[in-house]
Amino acid sequence: MYGRQRGESSEAAILNIKADIRTMDEAEMERIEEEVDSEERLMQADRISPHRARHFRHRKRRKGCGSSRHGHKQMLCPSRSSHHYDVCITSEQLCDDIADCPGGEDENPTNCLFYKSTKEQLKHIYNTVLLLADHATGQGSHHEL
Repeated sequence: MYGRQRGESSEAAILNIKADIRTMDEAEMERIEEEVDSEERLMQADRISPHRARHFRHRKRRKGCGSSRHGHKQMLCPSRSSHHYDVCITSEQLCDDIADCPGGEDENPTNCLFYKSTKEQLKHIYNTVLLLADHATGQGSHHEL
Protein backbone atom coordinates (compact mmCIF):
# COMPACT_ATOMS: atom_id res chain seq x y z
CA MET A 1 0.00 0.00 0.00
CA TYR A 2 1.04 3.67 -0.14
CA GLY A 3 4.27 4.21 1.74
CA ARG A 4 3.68 1.09 3.83
CA GLN A 5 6.81 -0.65 4.92
CA ARG A 6 7.33 -4.09 6.37
CA GLY A 7 5.93 -4.48 9.85
CA GLU A 8 4.31 -1.06 9.76
CA SER A 9 0.76 -0.93 11.07
CA SER A 10 -2.04 0.50 8.97
CA GLU A 11 -2.24 3.51 11.32
CA ALA A 12 1.43 4.28 10.72
CA ALA A 13 0.88 3.98 6.97
CA ILE A 14 -2.02 6.42 7.18
CA LEU A 15 0.13 8.87 9.14
CA ASN A 16 2.84 8.61 6.46
CA ILE A 17 0.27 9.42 3.78
CA LYS A 18 -1.08 12.37 5.76
CA ALA A 19 2.44 13.67 6.38
CA ASP A 20 3.09 13.63 2.63
CA ILE A 21 0.22 16.05 1.92
CA ARG A 22 1.71 19.47 1.32
CA THR A 23 0.07 22.76 2.28
CA MET A 24 -0.08 25.78 0.01
CA ASP A 25 2.59 28.37 0.62
CA GLU A 26 1.64 31.95 1.52
CA ALA A 27 2.47 33.33 -1.93
CA GLU A 28 0.03 30.92 -3.57
CA MET A 29 -2.67 31.78 -1.02
CA GLU A 30 -2.18 35.51 -1.69
CA ARG A 31 -2.37 34.91 -5.44
CA ILE A 32 -5.67 33.03 -5.06
CA GLU A 33 -7.10 35.73 -2.78
CA GLU A 34 -6.11 38.45 -5.28
CA GLU A 35 -7.74 36.47 -8.08
CA VAL A 36 -10.99 36.14 -6.09
CA ASP A 37 -10.90 39.87 -5.19
CA SER A 38 -10.41 40.88 -8.83
CA GLU A 39 -13.29 38.61 -9.90
CA GLU A 40 -15.55 40.18 -7.26
CA ARG A 41 -14.58 43.68 -8.44
CA LEU A 42 -15.46 42.70 -12.00
CA MET A 43 -18.82 41.37 -10.86
CA GLN A 44 -19.61 44.58 -8.96
CA ALA A 45 -18.53 46.81 -11.85
CA ASP A 46 -20.68 44.95 -14.35
CA ARG A 47 -24.31 45.35 -13.24
CA ILE A 48 -25.82 45.31 -16.76
CA SER A 49 -27.13 41.76 -16.44
CA PRO A 50 -28.99 40.67 -13.30
CA HIS A 51 -27.77 37.12 -13.99
CA ARG A 52 -24.08 38.08 -14.21
CA ALA A 53 -23.24 36.75 -10.73
CA ARG A 54 -25.03 33.45 -11.35
CA HIS A 55 -23.25 32.82 -14.64
CA PHE A 56 -19.89 34.30 -13.68
CA ARG A 57 -18.17 30.94 -13.21
CA HIS A 58 -19.71 29.43 -16.34
CA ARG A 59 -17.22 29.01 -19.18
CA LYS A 60 -17.98 27.82 -22.68
CA ARG A 61 -16.92 24.26 -23.49
CA ARG A 62 -14.12 23.77 -25.95
CA LYS A 63 -15.03 22.07 -29.19
CA GLY A 64 -11.99 19.87 -28.89
CA CYS A 65 -8.32 19.76 -28.00
CA GLY A 66 -5.35 20.43 -30.21
CA SER A 67 -2.00 18.74 -30.09
CA SER A 68 0.23 18.78 -27.03
CA ARG A 69 3.58 20.54 -27.16
CA HIS A 70 5.12 17.15 -27.97
CA GLY A 71 2.82 16.74 -30.98
CA HIS A 72 0.49 14.16 -29.42
CA LYS A 73 -3.20 14.46 -30.26
CA GLN A 74 -5.30 15.28 -27.19
CA MET A 75 -8.89 14.58 -26.14
CA LEU A 76 -11.25 16.50 -23.87
CA CYS A 77 -12.12 15.17 -20.40
CA PRO A 78 -15.86 15.04 -19.65
CA SER A 79 -15.45 16.90 -16.34
CA ARG A 80 -13.83 20.27 -15.70
CA SER A 81 -11.15 21.27 -13.22
CA SER A 82 -12.00 22.89 -9.87
CA HIS A 83 -11.44 26.29 -11.54
CA HIS A 84 -13.99 25.38 -14.27
CA TYR A 85 -11.38 24.94 -17.01
CA ASP A 86 -11.49 22.20 -19.61
CA VAL A 87 -8.81 19.53 -19.26
CA CYS A 88 -7.22 17.74 -22.21
CA ILE A 89 -5.28 14.46 -22.05
CA THR A 90 -3.32 12.40 -24.56
CA SER A 91 -4.19 8.81 -25.49
CA GLU A 92 -1.11 7.68 -23.53
CA GLN A 93 -2.75 9.06 -20.37
CA LEU A 94 -5.93 7.08 -21.03
CA CYS A 95 -6.27 3.90 -18.94
CA ASP A 96 -2.78 4.17 -17.40
CA ASP A 97 -3.95 3.71 -13.76
CA ILE A 98 -3.41 7.43 -13.05
CA ALA A 99 -6.49 9.67 -12.89
CA ASP A 100 -5.67 12.57 -15.22
CA CYS A 101 -9.24 13.86 -15.72
CA PRO A 102 -10.68 15.80 -12.75
CA GLY A 103 -13.43 13.21 -12.22
CA GLY A 104 -11.16 10.25 -12.99
CA GLU A 105 -13.20 9.30 -16.07
CA ASP A 106 -10.04 8.33 -17.97
CA GLU A 107 -9.65 5.33 -15.62
CA ASN A 108 -13.26 4.05 -15.73
CA PRO A 109 -12.95 0.22 -16.03
CA THR A 110 -15.83 -0.09 -18.53
CA ASN A 111 -14.44 2.62 -20.80
CA CYS A 112 -10.90 1.25 -20.54
CA LEU A 113 -12.04 -2.24 -21.49
CA PHE A 114 -13.75 -0.83 -24.60
CA TYR A 115 -10.80 1.45 -25.45
CA LYS A 116 -8.12 -1.22 -25.04
CA SER A 117 -10.02 -3.92 -26.94
CA THR A 118 -10.85 -1.51 -29.79
CA LYS A 119 -7.23 -0.38 -29.96
CA GLU A 120 -6.02 -4.00 -30.17
CA GLN A 121 -8.59 -4.85 -32.86
CA LEU A 122 -7.58 -1.83 -34.95
CA LYS A 123 -3.92 -2.76 -34.56
CA HIS A 124 -4.71 -6.29 -35.80
CA ILE A 125 -6.68 -4.93 -38.79
CA TYR A 126 -3.85 -2.50 -39.63
CA ASN A 127 -1.24 -5.27 -39.56
CA THR A 128 -3.46 -7.54 -41.70
CA VAL A 129 -3.97 -4.81 -44.31
CA LEU A 130 -0.21 -4.19 -44.41
CA LEU A 131 0.43 -7.90 -44.86
CA LEU A 132 -2.09 -8.10 -47.72
CA ALA A 133 -0.69 -4.97 -49.37
CA ASP A 134 2.87 -6.33 -49.15
CA HIS A 135 1.72 -9.65 -50.60
CA ALA A 136 -0.16 -7.93 -53.44
CA THR A 137 2.79 -5.71 -54.37
CA GLY A 138 5.32 -8.51 -54.00
CA GLN A 139 7.31 -6.78 -51.28
CA GLY A 140 8.33 -8.87 -48.33
CA SER A 141 8.82 -6.14 -45.76
CA HIS A 142 6.17 -4.43 -43.69
CA HIS A 143 6.13 -2.56 -40.42
CA GLU A 144 3.82 -3.99 -37.77
CA LEU A 145 2.53 -1.95 -34.88
